[in-house]
Amino acid sequence: MKAANLNQLHANLIIEELVRCGITFFCISPGSRNTPLVIAAAENNAAETITHFDERGAAFCALGYARGCGRPAAVICTSGTAVANYLPAVVEGHESGTPLILLTADRPLEALNCDSYQTTDQRGMFGNFTRYASDLSLGEPTTRPEFLLSCVDRAVAKAADANAGPVHLNCRFREPLAPTSAPRDFSEELEELRDWTSSTEPYSKVEKLTPGESGALADSLIGRITAARRGVLIAGVIEDPDVGAAIVQLAQRWRWPLISDICSQTRFCVGGSDEVISFADGYLRFEEIAEALHADLVIQFGRTPISKFVAGYAAQASAGYIVVAPGNRTIDPFHRVTERISDRYHDVLRSLLKLEITPSELLPVMQSLEKASANAIEEWFAASDQLLLSSRVAVESCGPTIDSNPRSLYLATSMAIREANSFAGGGSHPIRVTANRGVNGIDGTIASAVGYAIATKQHTTLLIGDLATLHDLNSLALVSATEVPLTIVILNNDGGEIFSYLPVARVEAHFEEFFRTPHHFDFAHAADMFGIKYYQPLNQRDFATIYRHSIKGERPVIIEIKLDRDRSVVQHREYWKRLRDAAQRIIAAN
Repeated sequence: MKAANLNQLHANLIIEELVRCGITFFCISPGSRNTPLVIAAAENNAAETITHFDERGAAFCALGYARGCGRPAAVICTSGTAVANYLPAVVEGHESGTPLILLTADRPLEALNCDSYQTTDQRGMFGNFTRYASDLSLGEPTTRPEFLLSCVDRAVAKAADANAGPVHLNCRFREPLAPTSAPRDFSEELEELRDWTSSTEPYSKVEKLTPGESGALADSLIGRITAARRGVLIAGVIEDPDVGAAIVQLAQRWRWPLISDICSQTRFCVGGSDEVISFADGYLRFEEIAEALHADLVIQFGRTPISKFVAGYAAQASAGYIVVAPGNRTIDPFHRVTERISDRYHDVLRSLLKLEITPSELLPVMQSLEKASANAIEEWFAASDQLLLSSRVAVESCGPTIDSNPRSLYLATSMAIREANSFAGGGSHPIRVTANRGVNGIDGTIASAVGYAIATKQHTTLLIGDLATLHDLNSLALVSATEVPLTIVILNNDGGEIFSYLPVARVEAHFEEFFRTPHHFDFAHAADMFGIKYYQPLNQRDFATIYRHSIKGERPVIIEIKLDRDRSVVQHREYWKRLRDAAQRIIAAN
């Protein structure tokens, strides 16, 4: 293996080993200290690279990519505050269990604590938010190549195991950083790696168990499930569409209602299902309705659902609350879970499908509530202004299109995901739906959607609010550079509408300035700056036409929807009142 210097040799080894481990997507931010890593990635024929000047956006792009394909992506940055800008994405990856490989360039140890330029202590910068961290002195004659390869293999294994998350390799380089001298042969230094250099396999492999049936369900658990008469299934946050389809199959087999989170991959499945319940968030917010629908047993798949009312309902199950999710993460915000099953989803579902189960008494009444909710939504839409409601835009974005091609929907947290979760009914057209649900932050949302679109190779719609857009405006540069079609639908209500539904809205003296934070911007000039097509439809018909045209195109589009926040809040409350009345009538009749 040839390289200009030891810096470049060691960087080449790291990048090549990552590629051999299946890490082929690299998000790079420009700098000087990371030059060896950047050159190594750029010259590796198996590596796909994308460049973004904003480290925060680059890390979220990598996170979105990993969320889309289930494989880690890598990020490369220079030293100093560049590394600190990765922290929001690292926290999101830690909490959501999304794999991420951090390659941060650094200066030699003697540069610490002496006022050296662009230097801070990067060791342990991400604290407990990484699954693995190693500090590597590269370019040193005493640094053994096999040690570097072993570190990479351990990092990848930790990033992508059942307890997936970010890992950090801090790479210290001395000058010279650029490979300006003629390459020389390092065969002697790599003598111990003869087998590695002559193959395309990783240096050390982590063998994964072949999926199959794990331990049988405990008899006591089987007895509790088979004894249930008012059982409910809940699909929380799940990324894998195959898992979502298997959960729907279980609901059909058992005839139990399946309360479907918008990000569960169960709401939009081929063929649809009468057991899938999309609108439970609307009526479970009323205490008397939730009590009348009390479940004796709840089995939840995946992470906690977006609706706090659904999550609270699950926690009140009288005979047991079971959570099924791989890994060792605790999923129990109300501290009411009675059993946790941490085996693979498909193994657990295979065991559950074998059980003979009594249909749930709650299925007919929840199906009636589902129909009543759908009717109430349609009547509400018909009576409201054409584009006043963000929920209406959310439903249109989730709806069927001119063809049956699979597509993706990335939802910003705050109002966008809540509107889609509350008002978008299920359907038989395939849509993958996801969001940054680790810590529900609004930062990095545009960049995450770009990475997700690259990974899934599907047309992706990003439904996002105005504040989240402002928060990640730099990443419109990524949007204009990518070849993956992306439609960005911006719900612009001139500030933080979500606060209008909270008790703080009654604190009139400070609400506007410190919570709602109106900005009075639109995004036409931003779209023009980054060379992205821009539309601002005036009514629902125009939006539908523009949106459906955009998903046929090959270039990104921004569609901005101007909303009246105050009127929207009033109309949401009118809808909930209408739904409550309808739900009470149905409960009384049953």
